Order: sequence, then structure tokens, then C-alpha cells
Amino acid sequence: MRPILIKVVWGVFAVLVALFIFALTPFREQFGRFEVFPGIPLIVLGLMLVVLAATLNMKTLLKCFLVVAGASAIGWPSSLFLHNFLYYYYPTEPITYILFFLVFPLSFAIGSTGSIVVGLISLLHRNI
Repeated sequence: MRPILIKVVWGVFAVLVALFIFALTPFREQFGRFEVFPGIPLIVLGLMLVVLAATLNMKTLLKCFLVVAGASAIGWPSSLFLHNFLYYYYPTEPITYILFFLVFPLSFAIGSTGSIVVGLISLLHRNI
């Protein structure tokens, strides 16, 4: 397995652990608005995952999971910012709530878990 893929798999795992620790501890009150601080690393992580999945030669299943995790990591904070922008003009706009609370978290969980599992299985079998 290539060293950059090992870094990607452990990077996804580290960001997930950091976001869960941040969400479950009282650190979030120190940063004021909760959605601003985790949004920036999620967008950077999403861009990194999509670019690496597009440029590297790897298994199709791992590439699909990385693209799903990257796209949902980009879309999750983007839908929140879009909701805050559209709420000024259309106060009863529920679509971004559905995206923010259902679609993007589920797709991020599926994509990141699948990429970790496929990456670790490939690491054990050494056949990426």
C-alpha cells in the first residue's frame, strides 16, 4: 500500500475522532458559534479526499467511498451556510435542514466508514 494512502486512511480516521471529541466535550462553547469551527476542516478534508480519489490509481470501491465522503464533507457545512443565507430571503426553507441533518451526515458516515474499512482490508492484504 502506498504511503500516501495510509496517510489518507489515518487522516480520515483522525478527523472523525477529532470531530466527535469536539462535539461531545464542552470545548464547543469556547468557540462561540458551533458550526463555524468544524466547517472549515470538513471542507478541507472533503477537497483533499476528492482530489486524491481523482488523481491516484486505487481500487474502484475505495475511490467511490472516498468521493462520497469528500462530497458530503464539502456539502455538510456548505448547506448550513446556504441555509443561513437563504433564511434571510425565504424564512420557511426546509430543504437545507433535510440536507444538513439527514443526507450529508449519513453519506459522510457511510463514505468515511467504508473508506476506512476498505483501506484497512487492503492494508492487510497488500493489494491496493
